Amino acid sequence: MTDEERLHPTWKTRLIEWGKIASACTIIFGAIIGAIQWANGSIGDVWRDVQGMIETTTELQREQVDMQRAQQNVLGQLANVVEKQTDLLGRVEKLEARRARDASPAIRFTNSGSAISDGRPGEIVRLTWSFIKLRDCGRPSIDLLFRNGGDQIHRFRDVSVLDEDGRGVAFDPDPTQAQSISYTARIPAGEGVEPGAGFGYVRVSYPEKCPAVESVQSPRIYFQILPERSQQ
Repeated sequence: MTDEERLHPTWKTRLIEWGKIASACTIIFGAIIGAIQWANGSIGDVWRDVQGMIETTTELQREQVDMQRAQQNVLGQLANVVEKQTDLLGRVEKLEARRARDASPAIRFTNSGSAISDGRPGEIVRLTWSFIKLRDCGRPSIDLLFRNGGDQIHRFRDVSVLDEDGRGVAFDPDPTQAQSISYTARIPAGEGVEPGAGFGYVRVSYPEKCPAVESVQSPRIYFQILPERSQQ
């Protein structure tokens, strides 16, 4: 470009200059638009990530609330169970206390159906007792006695139905009909048991669960005490 064209540009020169300016503006605007589009894409990705995190947090909070409600329901049910068990235990304790204070008999022997087999000192005999169980008082304490031909009182030994504490077998209450029990015991040897007609009887008490109940004695059941073989 000549000095004359610089000082007095023609329309062609001006057109070229405007073209250059237009091109530069187009490049700048394109760069700006590209930057904006890139920025919009990144912001959109970040926003989508934020929305996902918000949704995840909301879902976790919802699940936590549901879990807390379920735990509260379980705790409520456990509290109801504990309350019912406490109430039941209280009732049982009251019944036990009432039963302990109750002095009415738990058993009544019948006038028939009992028997004791004959035997010699040192031998095993069979005993059967007939009774009516009126109410539950747990396992009875048994004292099994007999009077020999010389009018002396002895205790049967090795009673099969008794445990080490002298407790017998507990029967279910049934006031409407008689029940019976049979077991074995030994006539003691070497304790001065004299042969002849004797009778046996049993005393039953319930000191563990019904201490207020007096002991009950069976009717006298007669049997024969045979002489020892060495005396024959």
